[in-house]
Amino acid sequence: MPQTNTSILLTTLNARYIHSAFGLRYLLANLGKLQSQTTLKEFTIHERPIDIVEKILEYKPKIVGLSVYIWNVSEIGETVALLKQVAPEICIILGGPEVSHLPDKPEVVDLADYIIKGPGEISFRKLCEQILNEQKPLNKVIEGEAETLDKILSDDAIVERLQGEGIYIARRTVAKYREAMKIASSVQRRRDKALPV
Repeated sequence: MPQTNTSILLTTLNARYIHSAFGLRYLLANLGKLQSQTTLKEFTIHERPIDIVEKILEYKPKIVGLSVYIWNVSEIGETVALLKQVAPEICIILGGPEVSHLPDKPEVVDLADYIIKGPGEISFRKLCEQILNEQKPLNKVIEGEAETLDKILSDDAIVERLQGEGIYIARRTVAKYREAMKIASSVQRRRDKALPV
């Protein structure tokens, strides 16, 4: 049964059930006090958009954050179009690689309320706080903010943070997704920024 106090729903359409959206988990881990109002729900590209929308609406969210990738951009476009038809009051925030390279943009960008370009861990939380406090930004495109250098987390630290929130994921899974996103290890990022290891 859906969580009744869901203000924010983080979701995406994975290629298969065995895949999981690590980026959404990272957003959740960085939501701070908004975590208690947030639910993470994953779907697959094999589900019908109408069924996905029906399940999303069960949570009664104010904000739906969707992670857009090359393998799900078409299906997310259909889902967002339908969601905006039946519940236009829901604020749709898109992020991910397929919407981070404007002006080359998929059609779904035009349907969304906000787009976060680049890293979303800080920007998504700030945007959600503004929306929930009825201080919506005027700009549709929000530049992603990179992590501060003193807050660079190791793969182990990310695993521990997620486990503290009841999300269990292996360190190798964190490393796999970090490498797939072409993000260097925490040691290398500190070296690159000339911070002590």
